Amino acid sequence: MTTSILIQSFTKPELLAIKERFSKDPKNTRFGICSNYIHFNRSLTNRILRELMVECCKDLGIYSGSVGFPIKSPYEHESHDNIYYTNIKWSKRYKYGKWRWALLNKMREEIDKAIEAK
Repeated sequence: MTTSILIQSFTKPELLAIKERFSKDPKNTRFGICSNYIHFNRSLTNRILRELMVECCKDLGIYSGSVGFPIKSPYEHESHDNIYYTNIKWSKRYKYGKWRWALLNKMREEIDKAIEAK
């Protein structure tokens, strides 16, 4: 994937602030990537980062088709929105949690690419 054109619209200081926020482990493992990393005060920032999240999900082959619950369920018996509310959201022992970590790492890589391009 080429870095999102919209993420490239951020200034280098904005990208560095986003990188700082994304560099930490999730503060609250009851919540996903949006609540832990994306919900900034600016709605444009939120929209661009959500778009990046969807692009990264698609690249990783884990997109559910829903922006609200972007990581698909790896289990046939569980829908992508239902599995979100389980306690395995960030668990590295289960495929769903591993996919969430892979998505976060992919987003971090794309943010780094955008910084390098500045």
